[in-house]
Amino acid sequence: MRMSDAVDLVESVLRGGRAPSPRVVDALRAAPLPDDPARCTVDDRVRAAARILALSRLGQTAAASALAEAWRDVPLPPPTSGAPAVALLGLGSAVVEAEIRAGSASSAAVLAERLLANAVDVADPLWLRRCRGLAIAASALAGDNEAALAHQAALRDLDDRQGWTADVTEYMADVGDAVLAFAALDLDRLRGVSARLHRLRERDPQAHGLCQLVDAAVAMLAGEHAKMTATASRLLQGSPPDATVISRFALGLQAFALVRRDEPHRSIGMLRDEEPDDDHLWCPAALRAAAHLRLGDPRSALAATTECMRIRPRHNLRTLAGVLLLRGLAHLHLRMTALGRREVGEAFALLGDAAPISTWALLRAVDQRMLLTAAGVVGVAPDMLAALTPATTDPAETASFPLLTPRERAVAEHLRLPRTFADIAASLHVAPSTVKTQALSIYRKLRVSTRDDAVGLLEQTGYFEQ
Repeated sequence: MRMSDAVDLVESVLRGGRAPSPRVVDALRAAPLPDDPARCTVDDRVRAAARILALSRLGQTAAASALAEAWRDVPLPPPTSGAPAVALLGLGSAVVEAEIRAGSASSAAVLAERLLANAVDVADPLWLRRCRGLAIAASALAGDNEAALAHQAALRDLDDRQGWTADVTEYMADVGDAVLAFAALDLDRLRGVSARLHRLRERDPQAHGLCQLVDAAVAMLAGEHAKMTATASRLLQGSPPDATVISRFALGLQAFALVRRDEPHRSIGMLRDEEPDDDHLWCPAALRAAAHLRLGDPRSALAATTECMRIRPRHNLRTLAGVLLLRGLAHLHLRMTALGRREVGEAFALLGDAAPISTWALLRAVDQRMLLTAAGVVGVAPDMLAALTPATTDPAETASFPLLTPRERAVAEHLRLPRTFADIAASLHVAPSTVKTQALSIYRKLRVSTRDDAVGLLEQTGYFEQ
């Protein structure tokens, strides 16, 4: 293996870089390395970085992550060594990328900040841009929106100072931008990411999977469900057995779309055999919980997220915020109001200034209104509530709730009173069977199974005050 090949691969991630041939990449995954990383030379650092990147490019995510773990704490060469930037920063950047690809977002975010401090010290603009991109991706995936936005602003400032145009993108920066755009369900922003990735894919094959995933998300938000399914399915079927975060997200996107289209049973079936990764960056439990809430089954929503609460101290914060919102809603449905409100407050505290738009999109309008009421009680900022309020006016749902038929409305007014169906029938001068029929119709519209659940939902959404 030539040292120049290793350098070429490690530097291919820089702005304007071009990946080596597939044959060179394949050869580099077997690059010779010392048994003890602590005794490595400057050249060994570059070879290790090349080997980690080669394994990642070939879809061997677990092997890349294991090698990165072995080399992550190797000390930098001393300032007097005269080592080039590729040796000083190449290994650290490869380790962070491997952590991101393995789904270890929290660990990657910590390593990215350390790497960025070294990049600022080295002061090589190309490597500083690479490290900023890694920090954007790691922060966005870890759920630290404030840090991700700050790194994005710093990256734009660097481009402006260097006179670099936006037509040459940074892969990891686009990973982060795609995460933030999807969290906000921002179609225009996702289209911009897609356009940049299509240009990047021409010179860097590693962008292909992310490009497909973003294209699938664009299709979903544009209402092109068949195109979304086809694109995501191609990505899944083309993924290696060692599944990557991107392939898991492709499956999650399809399940997400099914819940939005009010097909929760299909979503649950699609996710039946799916397990989360270690820190729940990929968290199928959140999608399962949303589907169960669509079905009017809050107890199953809580059961689906029990494991999330067990590992809460190390749970990915981006997905934990959604889990807490859904659990809060489930507890509100079960009339465990204090616990539900506490979880809603904790979710918004994790989110900071970011509105939970993607989680909001999975909920029925009646559930959105219930959460808004709870959020207002626990002191969520008015501007956040205002940002979420437009999402509660979905015309597809307002036709079915709370606009009950006149007979259903008459029965609903009596359901909250301590009266039997026979008593209600006598008051309305109808047969008891008529009252029972109208009550069952109300339950179906509210997607609940008991009178208490129906009354609780109507009360908490302010229906009786209309």
